[in-house]
Amino acid sequence: MNTSYRLLVAACGAALCALPAAAAPLSLDAARTLALTRAPQLMALDSGRQAQEQDAIAAGQWPDPKIKLGEEKLPINNFRANDQTMDVIGIEQMIPGGRKAELAAQNNRLTAEKMRSDGAGMQLTIRRDAGLAWLDAVYPRMVLKLLSQQLAALDRRAAAQRLALAAGRAGLADNEAVARSRLLLSDRIAATRADQARADAQAERWFGPVELPDTLPQLPPLPPLHPSLIRSPSRNPCPLRRLCRLLCPAWCQPIRPRCCSSPPPHRRLC
Repeated sequence: MNTSYRLLVAACGAALCALPAAAAPLSLDAARTLALTRAPQLMALDSGRQAQEQDAIAAGQWPDPKIKLGEEKLPINNFRANDQTMDVIGIEQMIPGGRKAELAAQNNRLTAEKMRSDGAGMQLTIRRDAGLAWLDAVYPRMVLKLLSQQLAALDRRAAAQRLALAAGRAGLADNEAVARSRLLLSDRIAATRADQARADAQAERWFGPVELPDTLPQLPPLPPLHPSLIRSPSRNPCPLRRLCRLLCPAWCQPIRPRCCSSPPPHRRLC
């Protein structure tokens, strides 16, 4: 009996180990990485860059030699060879003049470098757009979670109001207010689910059919402000004071000179 029980426990443990582990929700960093691996434009740019690099190697070399075969002074009246007919066998090699080969190779290398830079910029753009798509899909889930909690609290409040109404400690107005709040909350839940459906369709284009979390990631703390920005505004000099002094030094003096009859228009900026 003990042996059979041990075998049953071992078989259940092996079956549990064989089951696939539940996939964790897709995080923001994983979503960006997945979007980069699924981007066809990056693959096309990388293939084009590799082709340009290979073309640069080929353009810097001489073209392949060609074998020439032919017949010279072949009569066309009777199509019979005579003593003057010659068989021609040769090798032809084209040599580019000047710096054509070097410049062509340099052009291809610069094109490949440009495509590499375009790929780096496209990676940043894809990471940004994929992150925004992930946020657009996760935010409605978080809102629905909070709205569901509010709806459950309203249901408990409605049950308490019905009991209070039956006991004579509440009026119909309180029940109507709770019912109205529940209808408004239900409308908001329906609108949020519609937003989630649209965001999920957009996110599926980036990440495929994956599971998304219902909470937003914790943002890192903001960096501290510079000490010059913490000082009071009265101690910070006007950024246009130097420009004002250059335009009209007389009006930046404490005493108004007699030569100026009216202040310049930029005086109020100081």
